[in-house]
Amino acid sequence: MDMHMVISGAAVVSSPADLAVLLRGLRQRHARSRRAPVLSYRELAARTGWSHGIIGAYLTGKVLPPVDRLDELGRQLGAAPAELGALATARERVADQRACPPAGPPRQLPAAVPGFVGRTALSAMLDVAAAPPRATIEGDPETTGGPVVLSGPAGIGKTALAVHWARRSAALFPDGQLWADLRGSGPRPADPAVVLDRFLISLGGSVGGGLAGGDLTGGSVGETAYRTVLAQRRVLVVLDDAAGPDQVRPLLPGGSGCRTLVTSRARLTALVAIDGAQPLAVDPMDRNEARRLLAARLGPDRIAEDPAGTDAVLAASAGLPLALAVAAARVLTQPGIDLLTVARELAAGDLPADGDWNRITEIDRLSTGRGG
Repeated sequence: MDMHMVISGAAVVSSPADLAVLLRGLRQRHARSRRAPVLSYRELAARTGWSHGIIGAYLTGKVLPPVDRLDELGRQLGAAPAELGALATARERVADQRACPPAGPPRQLPAAVPGFVGRTALSAMLDVAAAPPRATIEGDPETTGGPVVLSGPAGIGKTALAVHWARRSAALFPDGQLWADLRGSGPRPADPAVVLDRFLISLGGSVGGGLAGGDLTGGSVGETAYRTVLAQRRVLVVLDDAAGPDQVRPLLPGGSGCRTLVTSRARLTALVAIDGAQPLAVDPMDRNEARRLLAARLGPDRIAEDPAGTDAVLAASAGLPLALAVAAARVLTQPGIDLLTVARELAAGDLPADGDWNRITEIDRLSTGRGG
């Protein structure tokens, strides 16, 4: 990382995590220039007189360093004066963004799911399990509820159900709805510390305020700030595509009026056993629901005029909403293609779509994030 990269990188910094990337780059460059290992947190702590925990917090983006500490840390890592100035400007920009309160409660839910049908029984279960209890709405601070986990295989419609229910129930959470795609089924799951930082900013909180001294272990300070902000609020937190309990736990609110809805391909048994999560399994659609979904996508006339093709598509989809949606998209984007042909492609697991979408199991994460 040369000076140009540091200065140009500082110009686009928008979060403590971005700033930390530049600091780590300086740390690596400093080590290469000395032909020695990178300075450890303890070595930097000995040089500065700060705790090694707070050094780690600065270098991982969990805490925004105060101006004087950022300057000192930059000098210890061999930053040039021009680089120090660029870092200071970037730091002030992040601080200014955090000082501006959000315009209103966060409304982060994705757009409504087009053509959503069925799932009546599961929606009713969510009404009981995930909605704030009446006692909480009336002001009883002792009433709490654990997270609700929607689990099931890829393409089963977990995310679509979560979005549909969350939007329908938004009025129960007047202080906002938070949303995060945790990317747990992908190669690079989301870092819960980064998600936590984004949630805090959305809620008008600050990760770095008042935390310049003292030690920091894990994300405990950020989690405490997050739960403090939510303590007296009624907020819905939706965590989509969780990899495991450790990714979810830092993002669980503590307020009695808050609820958390998690989707995952895994059952998250430890979250149920230790954190009191309520499990809800999402099963394939029954034939009537699947037919209604296909009709919502293609129109009832197309379904009625080709009953044999419709039955073949329903059988090939095995009740997976994603398979039905992709089959419908194939019909809509390829005029003249018949449903029987689409059903054969679907049954073979080789339904062509766009570019590298060539197998149902590879397209369960659509660009809208609603594949699960």
